[in-house]
Amino acid sequence: MAGVLWVTATLKAISVLQGDPILRWRDPVFQIRNRDLLLLVAGVEWGVAAYAVWGRRLWWKVTLLHALATSWLAYRGLLWMSGFKGYNCPCLGPMVRDLPFQEGAWSELLGVVAGATFLMASLLLVARASLGAPDSAESSPTGNRAGG
Repeated sequence: MAGVLWVTATLKAISVLQGDPILRWRDPVFQIRNRDLLLLVAGVEWGVAAYAVWGRRLWWKVTLLHALATSWLAYRGLLWMSGFKGYNCPCLGPMVRDLPFQEGAWSELLGVVAGATFLMASLLLVARASLGAPDSAESSPTGNRAGG
């Protein structure tokens, strides 16, 4: 998952450098320029990817992935509820846009990934909560819960 996040964040950053006119338009949900939103989301994705690789706490990793997937699904839901029909956003850059895939295929693929991540992380978090699992050994490098 960290690899997918790293790639999508990098493609978003590259697309910002391309300077497509769509990037100057305002996002229909957050009302900020698409360019700024892409940079913000790329930074968040890089941060979550970095923690997923180098972070110490497993449950923080799961929680961060869950939060990111939830925010992606919520954003798409808000777009849908607003009646926004979309435009050909180069959000993942010209490299992806020029591949021989049907328009919207990448968005659908990312939706499947976000949905699967949401479901798996939700199940893990619910199972952990229902078992009342303490943070014990993963709270600190020494296994001391107070050190966490």
